[in-house]
Amino acid sequence: MILPPFQISCRFDKMAATVLILINSKDPTTERVGPNLSVRGFHLIDKIKATLEAQCPSNVSCADIVAIATRDSVALAGGPSYNIPTGRRDGLKTNGDGVFDLLGPTASVAAFLKFFGDKLLNTFDAVALLGAHTVGVGSCDPFKDRLTNFNGTGQTDPSMDSGLVSK
Repeated sequence: MILPPFQISCRFDKMAATVLILINSKDPTTERVGPNLSVRGFHLIDKIKATLEAQCPSNVSCADIVAIATRDSVALAGGPSYNIPTGRRDGLKTNGDGVFDLLGPTASVAAFLKFFGDKLLNTFDAVALLGAHTVGVGSCDPFKDRLTNFNGTGQTDPSMDSGLVSK
């Protein structure tokens, strides 16, 4: 899944792809944290980079690859296509700023809207970005207790579709 690395890259160092550094960092201020632990898709970026570097050595940035792959993924999923200016440089280090500026899966809707609003994004943008995490495959771990043991009752959360339990 390409969208989460793009979202996280945009939160760190203004889209310098330093989130890719975070994955291999031994620095405790930049290692994978909380909501970022389940991000996948980095192997695709590595594979694309290796293929392009074989043809154009030292000319391809992971930042551009992540941005272009995200655009194409959005379009293939039925979303809009848009122009991507290229020429970004990959970051060589991250200073750790913003590493903990991520919301976890238990944050309220109000918290998410405020989080995105503080970044000058509207409700439509927030919903699109949040939904991007489940394009293709979603994991039940963050909300399975709401399906099978809401507040320790052994019941489904009444605000959820009970038909989801059988899935």
